[in-house]
Amino acid sequence: MEKVWISYCTEYEAGWGQRPDGFIMSEDRVVMMEWILLKGNTGEPDYYWRYDTPKEVQCSQETYDKVMKKVGEDGIAHFENGDKIDLELFTKF
Repeated sequence: MEKVWISYCTEYEAGWGQRPDGFIMSEDRVVMMEWILLKGNTGEPDYYWRYDTPKEVQCSQETYDKVMKKVGEDGIAHFENGDKIDLELFTKF
């Protein structure tokens, strides 16, 4: 099993409420926290995004390889909500 970090995004829009809006993953928690603090919590007062605190998850080697293929220069892999079904993620208890 491999270890990765995941953080879920919530989109907020005035008058419409909130909804899940994808997630990000990284093998480095520090890189993820820096990205969230600098770029992740952005938007206007009426329309904005927030990422939750990264959580450690275990995954198969196949899933780890999929994540690493999507990692950009910023060290973060960006995913849409529907992408999670293709990933084997296991929460560490």
